[in-house]
Amino acid sequence: AKLVVSTVVPRPMPKILYYPGLSAEQFHDPNKFSFTAKLQEHTKIIFNEYKELKQRYKVNDYKPDDKEHMLSQGALHWMKLMGKSKQNDTVQKLCPKTMKLLASIPELIPESFYGTAYFSSLGPNSSVKPHSGPWNIKLRCHLPLSVSGDAFMVVGGKFKQWEESKLLIFDECFVHEESNIDTEKERVVLVFDVWHPDLIKEERDLLLTGFKNFEAQAATKEKANTQ
Repeated sequence: AKLVVSTVVPRPMPKILYYPGLSAEQFHDPNKFSFTAKLQEHTKIIFNEYKELKQRYKVNDYKPDDKEHMLSQGALHWMKLMGKSKQNDTVQKLCPKTMKLLASIPELIPESFYGTAYFSSLGPNSSVKPHSGPWNIKLRCHLPLSVSGDAFMVVGGKFKQWEESKLLIFDECFVHEESNIDTEKERVVLVFDVWHPDLIKEERDLLLTGFKNFEAQAATKEKANTQ
């Protein structure tokens, strides 16, 4: 099987927003987050909803032209639970327990701030090219639902294997890549975003307000241009 060979520089590389003063490390200790234990305890419940969803929801929300998650080889399949740019009512109704668990996370990035949550399945002999996220104010979380010992990711030069029911939290501003070199088994994770733990509530509120004002101004400008 083909492996992704990375020549990344281990430093954060946000494309849109760099918020100064936030700690930068490739992986964060899941035990320092209040929601970890509860999610891990409910892995089987979430996985059962995923399997039911897979039987009834035949749409792949991953698009091959996604420039931030380009495949080196193989197959990638997403089923979005939440996301600002997509209506996910059907998926949410089929995964009520998963949605309830996500809603219980105080640090969850809201949809209004491009927060996202989805099931990600990386097929056998598949890999995603090195890429990085747009801002350093959030962390990405993976809850592995079904993996083998041949599935791993590299974040800023640091290697980690997914382990079923073991939450993995990383800073997606670092260049990172994913591989599943298992020849038979897909790698399935629940993906969601949380606020960077160094941000206090007042900073989060300011960011949300600023983004809301920016979107309102952009909408007004677009409306004026179409008249």
